[in-house]
Amino acid sequence: MYKNKGNALTAKILSSLPKNIKPTEYLMDILNISKESAYRRLRNEIPFTFEEITKIVLDLNFSVDEVISLGNHSQASFLVDIGQQEDDYPAFEKTIRDYYHGLMSLSNADNTEVVVAMNSILPFFFTDFDSLFRFAYFKSMQKNSKIPLKNTFADINLPYELKEVQKVINQQLQYCTKGITVIIDSNIVTNLINEILYFYKRKLIMKEELQALKNDMLKMMDIVEEMAQTGYLNNSLEVNIYLSFINIDANSLYMKCDDKEFSSFHLYNMAPLTTNNHSICSLHKKKIESLKKYSRLITQSNEIIQAAFFDKQRENINLIEEKNIDITF
Repeated sequence: MYKNKGNALTAKILSSLPKNIKPTEYLMDILNISKESAYRRLRNEIPFTFEEITKIVLDLNFSVDEVISLGNHSQASFLVDIGQQEDDYPAFEKTIRDYYHGLMSLSNADNTEVVVAMNSILPFFFTDFDSLFRFAYFKSMQKNSKIPLKNTFADINLPYELKEVQKVINQQLQYCTKGITVIIDSNIVTNLINEILYFYKRKLIMKEELQALKNDMLKMMDIVEEMAQTGYLNNSLEVNIYLSFINIDANSLYMKCDDKEFSSFHLYNMAPLTTNNHSICSLHKKKIESLKKYSRLITQSNEIIQAAFFDKQRENINLIEEKNIDITF
């Protein structure tokens, strides 16, 4: 029926779908395309885009490695949308949207496991704090040279679409009841403060904006401390927080929802590198879990360490205007 049934991706789609689901209808639904467009992809008349392949791979729970014939089982591929790096706003929005889709998968799954290791606070943890979320967007635009170097924080306005995603994520968090484990670098807040101070010293952030960012950081500390004391966010999402006593090299996330799993690595302010290769996911899970050996659980335990950590973070935040970083050349 399909001329390219031997094509690896199409063959994998056909073999992975339940017999009662028609391939054309499946593609129409998951990719939001017309019937004719679905037929043309199945006949290999037009190629699947990277984003389409990503959606299909994650939904049908097979690895990209299975369709690109690496020929070497000691190697694995990673999904990263190179095109998204060319325009930083879509890349930033896509990262936030991916977080939302992860939340939806988490909410709908019966059996879940999520472990996050962080040395800097990922943008999607800022969605409940307007100034910090806008700063994450501003920093992303600056780092990727998408705006002139002299553009100020005040010049940046969040696009409407991004505001809507931010709003939806905050609403979805109210209904997410599954558990998550977070391992944080002990310098995680200091890193954020230094990033804000860099732009403040360059006079790209004004004093009143610095105060707004400071207020958001203090609110965030209140929420995180409450999570550490109660073990929950919004009285629904179960959270276990570990404080690492060694440096965490990079932000990464392992997630499993029922029989689907993937690992994501956030590097160099680009869209995350993602894989659902089982071997890589298992290895990553093992490595990220090993961080617990060098960490202390501060959720509902180790109250002295917990209190000292949050007191120190608040002290650093309150002294933000007095801190100094050298940016002279």
